Amino acid sequence: MTPSSGLLSRLSASARIASRDVPRLAWRFLLVLQVVFTVVAAFFGFLGRQWVLAFWVMLVPSIFVFGVLVLPVAAWDALETYAPMVTQRIKRYTSIVVSSAFAISGLWLYGGHVAVFFAPTSTTAYWWRYNTEFPVDYANVTVDRRPHDCDFMTAPLGAKHCHYVADVLTVRSRAASDGTHSVSFDGGKTWRADNSTPPTSPEVYVSWRKVED
Repeated sequence: MTPSSGLLSRLSASARIASRDVPRLAWRFLLVLQVVFTVVAAFFGFLGRQWVLAFWVMLVPSIFVFGVLVLPVAAWDALETYAPMVTQRIKRYTSIVVSSAFAISGLWLYGGHVAVFFAPTSTTAYWWRYNTEFPVDYANVTVDRRPHDCDFMTAPLGAKHCHYVADVLTVRSRAASDGTHSVSFDGGKTWRADNSTPPTSPEVYVSWRKVED
């Protein structure tokens, strides 16, 4: 590296430091200058008992100094100082919020399927599972009691070579823009007009079917 290039690099570094420090020093100097000016104006106002004049002498320069000089320079200084940190935190928290939103959406959409798999006799699991497809009140979800005659521990003790599977019947209802209602009893495959009053409420009914192994 030549002496001239080293000198240029040092001057460039000094210029960057000065460009960063000048705004901070400038608005602080203006603030101190305003305080001194205010004290001096108040002192002479007190000596001359010109309170109204002293008030205006303090007010008008204060508005000018703070509104035109101090606040913009202070805002610039704050922006230069904290903008990178704020931007980094905004990106971080945005990614957290977006990831949480996707996780919650996935949990709501697919958690019901998992809940039914691990708790096939739970009313809450079936309510969760089918509420992602159509709105159904919790009171309108009915799960029959699953028989235990296929359980290993049921007398006589041992394998029964059978099990029970859930048969789910759903009643789905929808309203058209013209106020008419339709109802489906086969999982939404076919629809027919619903002329009942009040309209049929959506329901989920779970029964159990015995299957021989």
